Amino acid sequence: GFLLKHFISVPDELSAEVSRSLPWIACLLPLTLVAAAGAGALESRELFLLVNLIQIVSMSLAQIAPVIMAVFVSPSLMVVIPTAATAQALGAIVLLVFVYRLEGPFSLRALDWDEARKLLGYGGWIGCEYRPKAGTLAGLGWAQRWGIGG
Repeated sequence: GFLLKHFISVPDELSAEVSRSLPWIACLLPLTLVAAAGAGALESRELFLLVNLIQIVSMSLAQIAPVIMAVFVSPSLMVVIPTAATAQALGAIVLLVFVYRLEGPFSLRALDWDEARKLLGYGGWIGCEYRPKAGTLAGLGWAQRWGIGG
């Protein structure tokens, strides 16, 4: 209710369907984060081909399955969005199965706390600065060529 009333403009005839779909949409963010963590774990072992294959199949399924469901079952958001979320969950599960097979179960007892403290202990600032030779407007001249700005 609150999100639809104050932040998202949805026609009245669709608001009920959209509000019933929001929990499914909300679960997509954690699923994406879990899948990215699994992909990162596999990539740290330099298994790039495996990660790419899993992600290609997973993303293809997440794109194709909702379309198939919309055509053959119903174009309702209550059919299409759960299908997309389920496909995303399957991809995350496949990634995590491979991670589990390679890494084994994770235990906080096995964590090297001294190494973690060293990695997280840097307290300084890191910054990057860009100073164009001819000034800011000249440095952003490329933006005008692309139609950005005045």
